[in-house]
Amino acid sequence: MTFQLFCKWIESSTLGAGVKNSIWIFPVVESIHILAIVLLAFTAAMIDLRLLGVGFLRRRPVAEVARQLTPWMWRAIVLLILTGIALFSSEAASKCYDSQAFYIKMALIAVAIVNAAIAGAIIRRHADEWDSRRSAPFGAKMMAVVSLVAWAGVVFAGRGIAYF
Repeated sequence: MTFQLFCKWIESSTLGAGVKNSIWIFPVVESIHILAIVLLAFTAAMIDLRLLGVGFLRRRPVAEVARQLTPWMWRAIVLLILTGIALFSSEAASKCYDSQAFYIKMALIAVAIVNAAIAGAIIRRHADEWDSRRSAPFGAKMMAVVSLVAWAGVVFAGRGIAYF
């Protein structure tokens, strides 16, 4: 099955048709999706800014910041995936398939999630060590920059789906 056929199939599925044809389901799911991206952007940005040594959490230990915010970040990602599937199913063939912004968004999501998983593992192993130094190492800071850029790109590309 080609991706185009998959898009046509999922859009005509019970889920796709239900979301698309309901007066209230699409706006409710989209609102939850937007709230989840706000939660994700906030939690990821707080961790990233802490790694960069800026922001109002800069004096808090990296391990503490990550321990408190990472579970919320992953919950937001799960919620985004679930609501994203519902939104995609309602516009897969009619909007997403032909949208360059959709493919950019999907690529950036992949980059951001892989980066978050790798960064999370590294932070769990080395955060205490980094707290005893003046700042996080260059590699950790680069992961933070990749995270900030990728998640911001996801937001912009997501909005672009409606226009490109």
